[in-house]
Amino acid sequence: MPRKKENPTPFVRWLQIEILRSGLTQGQLAFHAGIHPNTISKYMSSECVPRLDTFRFLCDALAFHQINKGFSKQEIKVLSDMLVIAGIRNL
Repeated sequence: MPRKKENPTPFVRWLQIEILRSGLTQGQLAFHAGIHPNTISKYMSSECVPRLDTFRFLCDALAFHQINKGFSKQEIKVLSDMLVIAGIRNL
């Protein structure tokens, strides 16, 4: 029986949105963030989450293509949720 597809995590939802907004492909994002393209695929499939330093590289790469775009309240919520999940921030 096929495995039921799970809802994406807050991090995956955030990454999907930011990739669409940036206009980058996953491969281009990986290049600009200095990580292997397969790593982006693993993030997108919830196989793993980035370390904090890698998350910063992703944010920097995305921000480079989105200068002058602020975070919405929903984006801040998603980022906050991701930090809780990663154990960096308490509820």
